[in-house]
Amino acid sequence: MAFFRAPDTAVFEGKSVALYTFEQLSQQPRLKLKNRAMDLRDLVGADRLPALTTTGSIEAVTRWIMDTQCALCRASGLGDLTPEMFGMPADYGAIEDGGLLHPTSKTMGRPRQPMQDLVQGNPSEAIAVYEAATAAAAATRARNQSSNIFG
Repeated sequence: MAFFRAPDTAVFEGKSVALYTFEQLSQQPRLKLKNRAMDLRDLVGADRLPALTTTGSIEAVTRWIMDTQCALCRASGLGDLTPEMFGMPADYGAIEDGGLLHPTSKTMGRPRQPMQDLVQGNPSEAIAVYEAATAAAAATRARNQSSNIFG
């Protein structure tokens, strides 16, 4: 099995644009993440992209950046990359509520089946993906718990 490495840069309309992995974005503070999103919006043009709500959740801004990077890759001829290829968990940003996920672009309220790949596919790959998603969720919880936005 070949290992895929996401590109570090893309060239869009003659300008080199840095591309970030999910891990890199998840380690950035909220303000830096917001600025990164606004820089991308300004580079590409707000009229060519989905609306950006920088006051939204960190997860929403991160997902917007990842989706925009994938669009830049397509426009640059780098191929049809997905946020998952940049390391983002498939259900990142989805909020559980009674076993159902709030709708996101890929989940649309389906019942959660986190271990389904173990039954149908490659168990070691599914376990690695599950552990990576669990670690990312724990890091997000820890970051949110140490936030001091109210005092």
